[in-house]
Parts: sequence; C-alpha cells; structure tokens
Amino acid sequence: MTDVVVPDSSCLIALEQIGLLWLLPEVYPRVLVPAGVATEVRPTISEPRRWMTVVHVNAAEPPEEMTGVFGLGEREVIGLALTIRASAVVLDDRDARRWATGLGLPVVGTVGLLARARNAGHLSRLKPALDQLRASRFFLSERLYRAALVEAGEAAP
Repeated sequence: MTDVVVPDSSCLIALEQIGLLWLLPEVYPRVLVPAGVATEVRPTISEPRRWMTVVHVNAAEPPEEMTGVFGLGEREVIGLALTIRASAVVLDDRDARRWATGLGLPVVGTVGLLARARNAGHLSRLKPALDQLRASRFFLSERLYRAALVEAGEAAP
C-alpha cells in the first residue's frame, strides 16, 4: 500500500510529547496503528487522532518466531506491515529494526521521520525537534544526532 505507515509506540509517544505528532500524517497520508500499539500509547495519547486507523491484528500475522523476542507492539507493527505491504514501519528499537529490515520492510525511525518532515518542508529546521526529543528523555545517541544534522545541512561534517 502506497504512503501507508505503521508506527510503533515509541514514535507516537515521542512525537506527542514534543508536540509534533501532527507531522506523521503529513509525511505518510495513511497511518495504521495496531491495536496493541494503541493500547501501549493510551496513557500518553488517550484518544486516537482522526487520521489514525486502529487495526486489530490477527494473532497469526506477526511471525511466530518473534514471540518472546519482541513486545506486542513491535510484533504487531511488523506483522501488520507485512500483511498490507506498508510503505514503511516506524521502529526505534535496534533489534526490531534489524528484524523488519531482514523481512524486507522499509524501516524509518523517529529521527528519520523528522528528517523526512523537514525535507518535505513541514519543519524549517531539524535541530530544534531533535533537541526537544533529547529533552523528553528519548534516547538519541550523539552519533545519530550529529549524522541527522549533517545530512539536513544544519551541521558541518
């Protein structure tokens, strides 16, 4: 499915905390949120936004070998994305990203999503958003922070 993204809870929570959740449908017009992820984010995002479609994922959809390795959210994100052939999954967990990539899914993280939003003109600068992420206690390594700023042309290589 073109322009369909399946985000994990870390992305939704982080973007909500820094007031930039509205960017997600600007970058990807269709946002499908697995029911397990919707449950995980409920303390932060009490009601799904109009542009979010909550999807109940069949227990058979996440690959069985993922059980016990990843949380329900990651399993449902990957399972749903495989089923619908999503344009991308938004995952921040390194192991889940590797797994999804190994299954042929296009993977982007929260930082990559913000970079895409900036490149599409939805953010004038990337650095303030990354600084807000850091201030919200979102884990963002110095290496990724610098690389994102360099790629955005906001820091020297």
